[in-house]
Amino acid sequence: MKSIGFDVAGYESAQSFLEGCPKRDTDCIISDINMPGMTGIELKQRLNEERIEVPVIFVSAQTDPNLPRRVIECGGYALLQKPFHGQNLIDAINQAIGNRSPG
Repeated sequence: MKSIGFDVAGYESAQSFLEGCPKRDTDCIISDINMPGMTGIELKQRLNEERIEVPVIFVSAQTDPNLPRRVIECGGYALLQKPFHGQNLIDAINQAIGNRSPG
C-alpha cells in the first residue's frame, strides 16, 4: 500500500489498534477475521459501539458459509477471501474511501 501512495500503519492485534490509533482519523481498516484475542468482527462491533464510522475491509481464509452474512451484519465494507489478487484489495480500498487520492 505504501508503494502506491497510501499512508499505512500496522498493529499486532485489534486491541493494540484500539489503544494506539487515532480511530477518528482513520480512512479505512483492513482486518483479518481471525486474530489473537479480539476478532475482526469484534473490532468492527467495538467501533460501531463507539460510533466510529470507518469502512472495514475484512480478509479471511475461512470457508464458513455464514461469514459473508456476519460481515454484512456488523457493517463491514467488504470481504476478500484469501488468496486474492492485490488489485482486488486496491479496488476495495479505493471504493471504500470514495476514490480519493492516496496519502
